[in-house]
Amino acid sequence: MMVDIAVAALFTDMLSTAGGFASELVKRKNAKEARRLYTALRNIDSDNIYQSVDKIQLANFMTGAISSADVSKLFDLPEFKGAVNELLLVCLTEKGESENLTLVRQSITILCAQNLSKNEHYEETDKFSRALCDRLVQLSRRALQELEETDQSLTVMLQQSFLQKRMWSVIDTIPAHNKALKRTMTPQRIVEVSQFKDKYRKSCIERHGYISPPDFETNRKIPIETLYVAPAIKATLDKEFQPSISLSEFKGKLDRCVILGDPGGGKSTLSGYITAKYARDLKGPVPFYVTLRDFAPHSSDLSLLEYIEREIAPKYQVRTEPGVIEDLFLTGSAVAILDGLDELIDASMRREISRSVELFGIQYPHCPVLVTSRRVGYEQARLDPAIYDTYLIDSFGSSEVEEYVHKWFNSQDDFNEQQAEELAASFIDQSVAVQDLRSNPLMLALMCIIFRGDKYIPRNRPDIYDKCATLLFDKWDGHRGIVVPLQARDHVDAAMKYLAYEFLTSGSTETGIPRNRVISMLAEYLHPRAVENSNDAILAAEEFTDYCSGRAWVFTDAGATAEGEPIFTFTHRTFMEYFAAVHLTRISDSPEGLAKELLPRVAREEWDVVAQLAIQQIDKKTDKGTERALSSMLTERRRRSARNRGNVLTFMARCLTFSVISPRLVRDIASKCMEYSLSYFDIESRSGQMDPLFVLQRSTSSAVAVAAVRQISDELADLVSKPETSEKTVGIVYAWMVEFVSLDLFGNPTDDAWVELVGEFSRRHLPEVMAYAEGDPLLPAVLAWHMVVSPEFGCEMIRSTSDNFFLRYFASPLINRHFSPIRNLSSLYLHIAKMENADLVDNRKTFVELAFEEFLNSFYNSPRLLPEYDQLLPMLNDQLFIVGYRFGLDLTEIDADVLLIATMGHAELTMFSTPEIDPDRLRRITARSNGVILDGDQTVGESQQCSSNLGKFAREWTSNGMSVFTNLTSVLADAPASVVSKIE
Repeated sequence: MMVDIAVAALFTDMLSTAGGFASELVKRKNAKEARRLYTALRNIDSDNIYQSVDKIQLANFMTGAISSADVSKLFDLPEFKGAVNELLLVCLTEKGESENLTLVRQSITILCAQNLSKNEHYEETDKFSRALCDRLVQLSRRALQELEETDQSLTVMLQQSFLQKRMWSVIDTIPAHNKALKRTMTPQRIVEVSQFKDKYRKSCIERHGYISPPDFETNRKIPIETLYVAPAIKATLDKEFQPSISLSEFKGKLDRCVILGDPGGGKSTLSGYITAKYARDLKGPVPFYVTLRDFAPHSSDLSLLEYIEREIAPKYQVRTEPGVIEDLFLTGSAVAILDGLDELIDASMRREISRSVELFGIQYPHCPVLVTSRRVGYEQARLDPAIYDTYLIDSFGSSEVEEYVHKWFNSQDDFNEQQAEELAASFIDQSVAVQDLRSNPLMLALMCIIFRGDKYIPRNRPDIYDKCATLLFDKWDGHRGIVVPLQARDHVDAAMKYLAYEFLTSGSTETGIPRNRVISMLAEYLHPRAVENSNDAILAAEEFTDYCSGRAWVFTDAGATAEGEPIFTFTHRTFMEYFAAVHLTRISDSPEGLAKELLPRVAREEWDVVAQLAIQQIDKKTDKGTERALSSMLTERRRRSARNRGNVLTFMARCLTFSVISPRLVRDIASKCMEYSLSYFDIESRSGQMDPLFVLQRSTSSAVAVAAVRQISDELADLVSKPETSEKTVGIVYAWMVEFVSLDLFGNPTDDAWVELVGEFSRRHLPEVMAYAEGDPLLPAVLAWHMVVSPEFGCEMIRSTSDNFFLRYFASPLINRHFSPIRNLSSLYLHIAKMENADLVDNRKTFVELAFEEFLNSFYNSPRLLPEYDQLLPMLNDQLFIVGYRFGLDLTEIDADVLLIATMGHAELTMFSTPEIDPDRLRRITARSNGVILDGDQTVGESQQCSSNLGKFAREWTSNGMSVFTNLTSVLADAPASVVSKIE
């Protein structure tokens, strides 16, 4: 019975693979007909087919020589999966017992003999393999029959998909695959392959299993596992509803993939890490790593396979017999990792290498292929997008940063364990201000080096950029013993800043600029500053541009035009913005002049980082430079649209994060922000332009916050007393209260001065606040959170809102939706459940306990009814799918129940509001995010802390489509067919 279940699962995987092959037709034609075939293959009910065919009891062919565990291991082998996929494709595209089918049967028999035979029991294994092949052929032909019964035209399309490259290559190489498997059965080849694998894997680990950090003071090789932090991998935008996946998940689905990344993003390190991982996995495919830049000069004389065979001996000190490596590729026992497609400067050469890679993939269809490249320039020589899926290396998040920093400081010989942990904790705390910079692995490593020496990270962002740029620019080549005699070396720094400003103003920051244009820009700057005549300036510019080629530090080549001319760009946008800002302050005659230059850009929401850096830099150049520049912006009298005025005020509020200015100017900025938000707050829609006030509150702390709060407090007291502004004032404060709750939940608590401001105002004007927010389901929770009302009173208010579970916890009225990601009480509870209890003060903790008990009581005892469809739809316009990630959380049973119910409810509402989302996939994502283990019979309740009752409910919800809302069927009766078909 266990074996039959395993075969059923294997067949499901086969159909999924066939659907993947058919997707090539969809990608090439993008036609509805092609998409119908893809969908039909994906929708074949493998369980029904399995039950409909004659039962060949495979267990009858299993004697003591073959165990269920052996069969399971066989089915997991990539070589075996390749053979059974051949079998399915042959059955779908060829009639009768064709020659190809006979060869595939032989291949499966060989693989069974290699992996199942024990103690010379070859006869039993042969019988089992024949029975297995018969079963798989039956299933495959029944699948074709179902396809024909669904729509006969689909079989015609299937024949068309057979002509597509990928499917054709699988079937076309069946004879070669079969011969390779037969060769692996000979005693001599068995010994040759075994010896080669053993020696090569060890050498491969030695070569790729170490990492050399960009440390200019020490040149060390560190075991890659000691320091490396795997990034998340993101599917590109053509993949619908694809969240980031872990590197291990990506490795598990590796087939034909391109990984794109930014300079310093870790593409080559990732390639080496994956190579070492495969080398250590004795049961997995053998990895073959190729640096495409090294292969390119030989590509006219050698195939990719021949190049790999030639390089094995000198690079890995391993010799192999002819044909061994090719057999590994043919049988799917190898994986090709091809690094650095972007490093080929010549676009025509890059296209030629891309063709070589594609041809390699066609010749060896069972061999997974991974290619890495920079994002910039990839489109000029991209691999066939119908076959090769593209992924992006995601930047480091907080958890990856923390892991790397702890590893880095612990790897330093200068520190003991306690010192390393203390330095790591200090670095993480101080680097929060530059999260965008530390999210890049190379920049993070440089910041660690700086911190090792200085023991602090400057609060001033320009200082950080300056230190990192100096480290890269002045020490990189010196570290490697390279002397660079540039004619205009003393002017390189200033020229680089000029070049950055030109890039910014020309709009070339994303596309880069061709080499000749870069040389022209530099020559224009250097003459007559550095050289006396224009010809010498051109020579100096050419010298500098050539020096930059191939260096991934500040400014480098990153592709080529269609004509083959190199394209240059700044390696990291942050450095380009910093350099441009410095140049901008140099060419401005005064802080007022700088403000005048920046205002049009800031008003259009352009140059935000550049403008902030320039405002900081002007303080170094001129006394009270920042104060004068911001004052000039504040008093500027040019008429601008409401949106543009709001953008300027928001920018000025953001500058308060770093600006050293007088309390008087802080109060003036706060007053203007309040005036603006009051002018554009609409009572009827309960919405308005709150960004300046929100940013003001987020950007101020300590003494600056006190000055801003004092001004706002005075104005609130005056405005609420006037009939014409009273209700707007209350509305602004309530929006602020909701905003503060959101910030608390997402780990960004507000300065106490602001919290006390809104709390005191709300307590003093509670009747007005309650009247304004009447009908808002969030009102009781917001008041209780800010301790304006008692926890008990807050829960009593919740009970009085409605007896309908949906209306009480999931309805999203308009009152707060413009101001907060918290859409309703259930989403609020979901986020609260994920908070650490230590972050809740006593009154809040009491409210949460009471509110969660009420929520669960409502779920089990009150009507869980959706409104009619036409009433429901407007409520879903702003519906957000919120995944209740709970791993690593110390949840109580009540917390876990609340988190699970809220997440399931939001998932269902997302199905309504976004019918194009695959509901089965969404349920699986929801289940996994809440600890549901989909394999076997384990339920949420067994794998996490939730109650047994809810565990049972969650099992039904995940597998049988049960709804959180009891009247789902009647609501669907009025819904459009597209929605109904998706939800059902």
